[in-house]
Amino acid sequence: MLCADLLMAVPAHAGDVHVPFVVIEGHSVVSNQGERYPSWTYNGAMPGPVVRATVGDTIHVSFTNPKKNRQSQLFPDAKNYQNMIRNIGWNRSLINGRAFRYDPLHDSDSDRVLMARPGERVRIYFLNANINMPVAFHVRGGIWDRVFINGNPANVRYDMQTMQIGVAETAALDVVTPAGHASNLLFTDANADASQRGASTLLISDPDADPKYGTGANILIR
Repeated sequence: MLCADLLMAVPAHAGDVHVPFVVIEGHSVVSNQGERYPSWTYNGAMPGPVVRATVGDTIHVSFTNPKKNRQSQLFPDAKNYQNMIRNIGWNRSLINGRAFRYDPLHDSDSDRVLMARPGERVRIYFLNANINMPVAFHVRGGIWDRVFINGNPANVRYDMQTMQIGVAETAALDVVTPAGHASNLLFTDANADASQRGASTLLISDPDADPKYGTGANILIR
C-alpha cells in the first residue's frame, strides 16, 4: 500500500472524528474459493472499515454489541477461545481477512495484488492479529528500508531483512521497489507453516501502475 512519509510535526487539535462500530456475528469469506467461517466483525466487514483522521484530531470510538450476539467483546465463548489458542478446526492464515488474498502466485483464484511503480517507496501498515503466534515479517526480493515499530517515528530501524512482530503488535514497514525496471516482491511470514497456509502477499512493480493505487479510498484493497 502506498503512502507518504510519516509526519513528524504534530499540528494543533484539528477536530473530532466519530467512529461508530456495531459488532455483527456471522460468517465471512476466508478463502479465494469462497470458504466461509464463523466470524465476529465490525459493521459486518472483515477487516472493518477504514478510519481516517488528521494528526491532532480527537477520535471518539463507540461500540454496540447487540443482545442477539452470543459473546461479549471481553469475554468470548470459552470453548471457541480455547480452540483458537490450540488452532483446533482451523488451517488458514489470513491477510486482511482472507488466505492468499493478494497472491496469485500461490493461489490461482486470487484476483488482487498490490501495485507500485519502479523506484517507489511502499509503506505497509501491519497488525499481527494472532492470539498466540508471533510473525517473522519478511520481504523476498528486497529489504525493509525502514521499520517504524508500533508506527512510532521515534522507534525506527533500518535495513531489516525480517521483522519480528509480536502478538497484538503493529509496525509500519517501508520497502523501495527496484528502480528502472519491473519487478516482483513477496511479503510473507518466514515461519513456513504460516506462509503455506495463506500468509503471503505479492507486490508487482510496474511502470504503468495506477498512481492512485494504495492511496485515498484505495488504501485498503478489498
